[in-house]
Amino acid sequence: MLSIIIAGPDEEVVAAETNFIRWRSELTNRDRRRQSTDMTAFDVSIIAHAIQLAVAPVFLLAGIGGILNVVATRLARIVDRVRRLEREVPTADEELRRRELKELIMLDRRIRVCHLSIGLCTAAALLICLVVIILFVATLVTMDFTVPVSLLFIAAMISLTAGLLLTGTLNGKDRDQIVPICV
Repeated sequence: MLSIIIAGPDEEVVAAETNFIRWRSELTNRDRRRQSTDMTAFDVSIIAHAIQLAVAPVFLLAGIGGILNVVATRLARIVDRVRRLEREVPTADEELRRRELKELIMLDRRIRVCHLSIGLCTAAALLICLVVIILFVATLVTMDFTVPVSLLFIAAMISLTAGLLLTGTLNGKDRDQIVPICV
């Protein structure tokens, strides 16, 4: 509180300044306590917002995991077929051996395409993980991560799109017909 003591002119000014300094100090301490409480609430809301932003990419990761599961299952079926054909080739007659060797060549190409598709989808998942990490780091520091997050997300979508496009390729018999080979 500001109180002025009635005395001489010099004493009055000193008492007023002393009381003003004490009042300002109490106000500053009260504001600091209030600001520290407000900052904690503010920090929690920022982190909650970062978690909300990270939820969509996490769902995307779950979708990519499903795609990887399907492509890996298809790859396993192709490998099983290759193993069976490799057992049959030595005992087959000439015509059947020629057809089986052609099929083995086609299956080898499908295996390579499936591996590439799995690699691209995995790269997309890795890039999405980096996006989530950067979103959380951006809440802790004051740097602007808009451009890196955007570029990483674009790269993830390109990688995922390429991986999905590879799940369909040209059939060895009819070059104009696209058939799915991995999904």
